[in-house]
Amino acid sequence: MLCPYIRSSSINQFKSCEMKYTLEYLFGFKSKSGKKASLGTIFHKIMELRAQASKAISSDFKFIIDDNFGQMKVSEALNIQKSLALCFGYYKDIESHIVFDDKKDMKTIAGWIEKTLHDYPHYDPINLDIIDTEVFFDFEIKKPWASYKSVIEGIEFGGNLRIKGTMDTVVRLTDSVYELVDYKTGALRSDFATGEEKTLEYLQNDVQLLLYLIALTEIYPDKHFILTLFYINNGGLFSVAADDDMLGRAWKMLEKTYLQINKTYNPSQLDSTHKDWRCKYCCDFSKPYKNGLSMCQFMKKEMREKSFGEVSKEYVKASGITTYGSGGGRTSDSRSTT
Repeated sequence: MLCPYIRSSSINQFKSCEMKYTLEYLFGFKSKSGKKASLGTIFHKIMELRAQASKAISSDFKFIIDDNFGQMKVSEALNIQKSLALCFGYYKDIESHIVFDDKKDMKTIAGWIEKTLHDYPHYDPINLDIIDTEVFFDFEIKKPWASYKSVIEGIEFGGNLRIKGTMDTVVRLTDSVYELVDYKTGALRSDFATGEEKTLEYLQNDVQLLLYLIALTEIYPDKHFILTLFYINNGGLFSVAADDDMLGRAWKMLEKTYLQINKTYNPSQLDSTHKDWRCKYCCDFSKPYKNGLSMCQFMKKEMREKSFGEVSKEYVKASGITTYGSGGGRTSDSRSTT
């Protein structure tokens, strides 16, 4: 199938359920986020504001310019109670499909913040030399294996695979060593697709870290990198020192995944009966859609009765094949401080 871009969440989605990947990343149907993911997004935003403030202080700026809130005083961005109320209200408004319990949910997020700043004060953004926050990337992969051609709605498309994503925080340790810090608020420290525990050994080949390593080497050439996943609620800090071997594995992973997606014309379902907990509780496409079937089941039936190509012609739109897709993070690299 056509694959004009890859991000870490799309790779993990393909590994978990090829049909959900197809519906979301190729056909353009959107799956709404759940409350846990939204609470995590709010936590990330609060830490982002704190990191922006830290960076502003280091340059003797009094204000930050935030993507969502515009100009803010540094003192406001550092005030946990104010930033929590601001971020919670903002995401509550834009994610109206979620039923929030204001008092309980804000207490949960406040607990995550307290745990982060109290238990790991050396990872409080105010104590870090912040290079950038919410680092957006969008790169063309200029490799022979990364090219594609297709015709959609009578329009010829061709080009090379792009990788996209947003990294939480990049920190300067020394002039030659940078650290990526990525916050995780989930209760589980495991691979969503396989259930495998994400040990330090596992993280040497973690899809997200491998993709981020490729991006980091493009954005910050001639630097060395420490890649840190910060599991707030399950294990704390896990850091990997990236080297040339890891970068080589990253490129091999990307090529293998891209070619595998390209040759998939009969996407498999995680569970066609939707009894798996990931279908029941984590996927909108398992809900009733048409003729007594879920969208997942209906589309699979369409592909069997017609063909993958014919169904793709009906649902794939030229205007949507290179869009950013769902998930958290910024979708551009514009932002400033004053």
